[in-house]
Amino acid sequence: MSVAFEHAEDTEAGGYEATRRLLSRRDVPTALGVGNLSQLFGVTKALREVGAAVPGEMSLVSFDEDDCLGFLDVPVTSVSMPLEELGAAAVRALIERVDGKPGQDVLISDPLVLVERASTAPPRLSRRLRS
Repeated sequence: MSVAFEHAEDTEAGGYEATRRLLSRRDVPTALGVGNLSQLFGVTKALREVGAAVPGEMSLVSFDEDDCLGFLDVPVTSVSMPLEELGAAAVRALIERVDGKPGQDVLISDPLVLVERASTAPPRLSRRLRS
């Protein structure tokens, strides 16, 4: 198993361009993790253009949970983060810094939750997609 990362703008175009770069590699990944909803729309466009079936040829996971993901043609699996707890921890850390206290790591106790939908499949060998 190999892992590849593509950093991109947090936009539809950023997701599209990063996906096109990943799809042009010799060993095309069989799964994509997407940072946010805007990028996800660009990713799905790039996959449609090459005819990559989700999840048949490519599993897709968003790291930005939103109920709207359940209403897409292929409902997209996502990782739900404890946003309320993350936000509260960020505010507390900011207040401490304003009060002159040194910065420190913060551990969030609520776990991430996988919201399973139809966009993922069992692992398979990578293969070249048609492009």
